[in-house]
Amino acid sequence: MQRTSHPSNPSDAERRHTKTALRVAALGVVGLAAASVLTGCSGMAETFSDRWNVQYQITADEGDLGGVTKIEYQTWANTLDRDSTVKIPAKEGEAAGLSGSEWKEDVIVGAGLDAKLRAEGASVPLSCKIILEGKDVVAESTAEAGKPLECSATLPKFEKN
Repeated sequence: MQRTSHPSNPSDAERRHTKTALRVAALGVVGLAAASVLTGCSGMAETFSDRWNVQYQITADEGDLGGVTKIEYQTWANTLDRDSTVKIPAKEGEAAGLSGSEWKEDVIVGAGLDAKLRAEGASVPLSCKIILEGKDVVAESTAEAGKPLECSATLPKFEKN
């Protein structure tokens, strides 16, 4: 008597073929995942370790920072967006809301990228500093009252062993 296959009752050959196809597909998925992890490791090492702690500082040389209308600075937003500009105020036309004679912001900036700081609208002379890892001043500048203040420095890359 000849066996006929029914969709709900596959033959042994059909089951073996299905199992083999599933194994090949699973090995392909595992292989792709392994390749992604292995090739991505070098990028991840850079993504997670090649960055600097940076402090931006703005100081009013006379009076306070109340007249500053805008501050922009570069930072590392996340691992996919290594170079991002932060604006204070976030929306055009809003006040920067600064008070006192000094403004500081601690951020992360990628190695080999530019650390940049800009301030506008001050009615007093301003000075700025970019400080690397809490100790090394890598840029400093001054601006007269009413003139834009800018500081920038390209941060060093890490040595690869």
